[in-house]
Amino acid sequence: MYLASSVVWAFWLFTFLGGTVSWLHVPPTVQVLNAVVFLGANGAMIAMHAVAGRNRHPRLARYALLLPAYWVLHSVAAWRAVWHLLVKPDVWEKTPHGLAAAARASGGVPASVGSSPAYARRSEILGAS
Repeated sequence: MYLASSVVWAFWLFTFLGGTVSWLHVPPTVQVLNAVVFLGANGAMIAMHAVAGRNRHPRLARYALLLPAYWVLHSVAAWRAVWHLLVKPDVWEKTPHGLAAAARASGGVPASVGSSPAYARRSEILGAS
């Protein structure tokens, strides 16, 4: 969705600012309808998030106005992921968290994971084969 949305946003902005494409004739009424639907749908999404936020956490409702920036950042991240998949598919950029840091420090699986029943069961299954 985020890969396609950036293309749609770019095309919408291009045509909204008066740009034309030689092989595509968009009548002015369709351009106006496109703008109304685009702004109305995005406005409705922002309003839904604001209402939902207001019901649970009133102070957070105003941050619904930042949703368009959030969507743009998601689109940038999606295109970056595609780029990384094409350029270096064997590299996984992982955010270090507490368990990962513990694993690096101990040189193996963190104790909290290694002592879990699921991990023990997995070890039994893999060890049995």
